[in-house]
Amino acid sequence: MVELVSFYALQVSSSTGNQTPEFTLREGTQAYFYLKRVAGGWAIATPSAGFAAFHKNGKVLATYRFSAHQAVVDAQLYETSQRCIFQALHGDRTCDPKVVAWIDATLAKPAASIESDSTLESLDGFFQQHAALETAGFLDHPLPAETVERFLSKPDMHVQMSALRALLVSDHRDKAERLMTFVEDDKANATARCLAAMLLVETGAHQMKQRLLDYAPRASDAEAGLGIAIMDQRIGTQFPYTVRSAVKIAAQQL
Repeated sequence: MVELVSFYALQVSSSTGNQTPEFTLREGTQAYFYLKRVAGGWAIATPSAGFAAFHKNGKVLATYRFSAHQAVVDAQLYETSQRCIFQALHGDRTCDPKVVAWIDATLAKPAASIESDSTLESLDGFFQQHAALETAGFLDHPLPAETVERFLSKPDMHVQMSALRALLVSDHRDKAERLMTFVEDDKANATARCLAAMLLVETGAHQMKQRLLDYAPRASDAEAGLGIAIMDQRIGTQFPYTVRSAVKIAAQQL
């Protein structure tokens, strides 16, 4: 028997009073776990990360970006793609060629998004492309700029966010300029625009500092967010709450 006794990557989290974050699963739940041996037993990353529960019909509730934004994918796909991601994050860039072929084939299809009238087939396409875009980013798998642009043009927040992360591994001629124009695009999703500003910092785009400072007074102050409740334990994730705050933070950090 494996006993979970703690969390190995928990640094900050919402809590009430003196309560500490807890992790619970219903009896009989089947799930994948990312385990780390610690004193007294085993640990997972946080109360909401480090595991993926089985869904229905051989599917898994999989995390490729953030545990509040899960994708429903086949168990076999989850195993092979997550194995490649795990290896890449530990310095091993060799990956099952089938995963690379799956990324290219999946992203060659028309960009899918969640719509009010989405069918099960179109939802499956959306989840597959979400997983493929995020996996490409983790693996540093190069993507054509035109492929990424097809997804950036979709209005869906999740699609735009995944496409922005994939932009960093694309062959786009000026990634910093593309990120900045996305930040300035009032038609783009506000949460995705916040991510674009943070990616300017992540990529060290110092040439955009003055442009960010100039844009800040005009940036939208409408609320953006990750779609979770204030007392969700994942609120510990630091993320700007408006485009204006994201722009100011990015300018300050560059």
